[in-house]
Amino acid sequence: MPLFPGAAEVLAVAARSPSPTLVQPLHSPSPADILIVRFSLLRRLPIELVDLILHAAEYYSRCTDPFVALPPDRDIMTVRGGARLAALTPPIPHPERVMKVVIRTESHDQGWSSYPEDHGTYNNSWTWFELQISRDESVTGREGVVPDVPGWRICTNRHARVDWQVVEVVLDRTNEVVSGLRPGDRLGVVAKARYPGWVNDVRRAEIDVFSWI
Repeated sequence: MPLFPGAAEVLAVAARSPSPTLVQPLHSPSPADILIVRFSLLRRLPIELVDLILHAAEYYSRCTDPFVALPPDRDIMTVRGGARLAALTPPIPHPERVMKVVIRTESHDQGWSSYPEDHGTYNNSWTWFELQISRDESVTGREGVVPDVPGWRICTNRHARVDWQVVEVVLDRTNEVVSGLRPGDRLGVVAKARYPGWVNDVRRAEIDVFSWI
């Protein structure tokens, strides 16, 4: 017997539907929205099934980085031989509720090198992005400059390519960075370049933190 009228038909259509990729969320519910929907579903369904449905739909509140640290007079941020903060989330008050973190970057390197055998690959590529946890309240990222400290590498530009490369990285709650968050921590995306001649041109960097109630 179906859980509710039409359930079998809904599940059959969902199974045939392709999974979307790189789709921006159309709606970002607040914690209050999630509670309202949850209580509405509880009128007809048990709580175990309600939570399964909401988790399957990824009906989470979204906290996004408040800015992209691009120069005010330019469309890109250029990193040469160092590290610059490209995006920074607000403080995360309840890290135990974080379900996933989504990072998007759009970038490329200087477009040339003296190693043609590595062109178009990730071999010997010295421009990349790292995810860092910030516990220093003085770091606002407005100037973009941050200490070049080790973080978690999340993506690397292809070697000697001038086309813009769009990357999306999804970290779930089992990831060591996500599971290691403390109350008040912030997540930052840091663009890096190393050695003379290497340039990391960044057109976009974003962080979305999705949380349960």
